[in-house]
Amino acid sequence: MRHNKDYSPKYSNQKTSKKVFSLSSLSVISGGGTKYRTIKDNSKKSFPIVEIITITLIAVLLTIIIMSFIKVSQLSTEVQNLQITISSMDKERTKLEGQKNSKYTQSLIKDKADAMGLGSGSNSTVYLAKDE
Repeated sequence: MRHNKDYSPKYSNQKTSKKVFSLSSLSVISGGGTKYRTIKDNSKKSFPIVEIITITLIAVLLTIIIMSFIKVSQLSTEVQNLQITISSMDKERTKLEGQKNSKYTQSLIKDKADAMGLGSGSNSTVYLAKDE
């Protein structure tokens, strides 16, 4: 038995509406073809200074952005602490003003009582009415 391996497509002389496709034609298509040769360039490539500068610049800019976010966070914390201090000092100021006004009013009452002849030695109570 003789085996001839013929990888060429098989065609018939009869005209048919169907195209005939054989598996032997696949091996010709996939197995054959032109092989491309690469050309080696022996020249040296230059040092990628532009890429290094760009990468460094991007890293520096990202570092600056991160540092600025950290600084903003620190400053906002300080502002919140100052607002808390201002609030507590405002409450203390209001309390001290009330005490001052109360003391001033009591001394004013005593002065008016002494001017009217009602000193602290007498057992009378003095009420001041609003002057209108």
